Amino acid sequence: MYYSSRDKNCKSVFGALKTDQSCDITVYAAEFDECFLVLRADGQERVYWRMPKIDNEQFKITLKLDKIGLSFYSFLLKKGSYERRFWRQPDQSSGSVYEREWQITVYDKTFKPLKKFGSGIMYQIFPDRFCQGGEYKQGFEERFHANWGDTPSFAPTENPRAGGRVINNDYFGGDLKGIEKKLDYLKALGITEIYLNPIFEAHSNHRYNTADYMKIDPTLGTLDDFKSLCKKAHKLGMKIILDGVFSHTGSDSIYFNKEQRYEGGAFNSKESEYFSWFNFKKWPNDYDSWWGFMTLPETNENDEKFSQFITGEGGVIDYWMKQGADGFRLDVADELPDSFIEKIRTAVKRANPDGILYGEVWEDASNKEAYHVRRRYLLGYELDSVMNYPFKEAIVNFVQGNFDGTVFLNSIMDILENYPKPSVDVLMNLLGTHDTERILTRLVGEPSGNRGRDWQSVQKLNQNQLERGYRMLKLASLL
Repeated sequence: MYYSSRDKNCKSVFGALKTDQSCDITVYAAEFDECFLVLRADGQERVYWRMPKIDNEQFKITLKLDKIGLSFYSFLLKKGSYERRFWRQPDQSSGSVYEREWQITVYDKTFKPLKKFGSGIMYQIFPDRFCQGGEYKQGFEERFHANWGDTPSFAPTENPRAGGRVINNDYFGGDLKGIEKKLDYLKALGITEIYLNPIFEAHSNHRYNTADYMKIDPTLGTLDDFKSLCKKAHKLGMKIILDGVFSHTGSDSIYFNKEQRYEGGAFNSKESEYFSWFNFKKWPNDYDSWWGFMTLPETNENDEKFSQFITGEGGVIDYWMKQGADGFRLDVADELPDSFIEKIRTAVKRANPDGILYGEVWEDASNKEAYHVRRRYLLGYELDSVMNYPFKEAIVNFVQGNFDGTVFLNSIMDILENYPKPSVDVLMNLLGTHDTERILTRLVGEPSGNRGRDWQSVQKLNQNQLERGYRMLKLASLL
């Protein structure tokens, strides 16, 4: 018996299907008299479809699945009273050892590729650490590094005001003017997209604790600086992607205002216009926070006021797209309801039909379950694409010798097969981000295991490790 979903003699259309697309499924099983396609729509019971035998060895059926979502299938073969189930094997061969079904992703036929984003090179910028171009120093509350070559501080003991906490408040003064100053250099590298970590007003160097979604952080510059950056980038053929952090705000924000920097705020009054944005168990000190970090109160994305503020006309998405942004990358997309992501997509496309919406998803985004819910990221009405962490893991493990060629191949082919082509074409492929170990450390450094960031922050690679790491990194970059 032979069947491979990657062989066009067996499955006439490779990978995911559009809702109006037909696909022939052919099984080669000369030794059997009957063959059934055992099809299961996601969350539904299995249905048995008889496959006609078209010659001595082939059983064939034509599929046309009009319901958007996932379907899974295997085969049941019969000869007289003998029955055998065939499942997908890790190496894509057929067999009966593992009960693992093949997957078909069915996506909306209106989901079109974003040709302006395909085949490009993305450059990620952590704004404070990239380049200092202006004179903006207002807003620095802790430690400003006058020397660009300083080592960033991490240990709380380096900051007496931290009270034993890591507060990420040492700044180097990178800003929007600095990025604009480097655009010609980035163009010469072949860069077509720039992904900026958060630039909205916040009170940390990483700015994932948003204080005001409608303002540029004063340490980065002004609204005019942002407009100028976008204008020049576009003139050079580059796109600007912003980081959208909507699953939480900062506790030190105009919306929550626990630190009393602003007027009002949900922490200070139940009458606040922002009170319904947050989930208080017992107001004011007991509230839902992102992964238990009390400086990051979780937002209620199902709240109509919050949803409208982010996704409505004149809202956050609309405003920044009209200022020149070409799209957004959604931080912790798993923490956002599908309905909210749909509204964000609507807002992006309303402002610019060619705008793009990426999501931070670390696993296979086609079949991801988060909080016991099957996510619908890539079916045509949420994300355009995602950060391709499975690809990164496949490359790193292959270069390190942990994967053989077959495992490496299948790790990549699983993504290509499961994702709609419009998503594949604009995947955010990467070897490292602000959320991962630096790639050299990952390739040749000592594994951190359960040791925390205090341990990591003082580790260094020796010269032999560096030289080996550079060789491995070249191979990983080539892949």
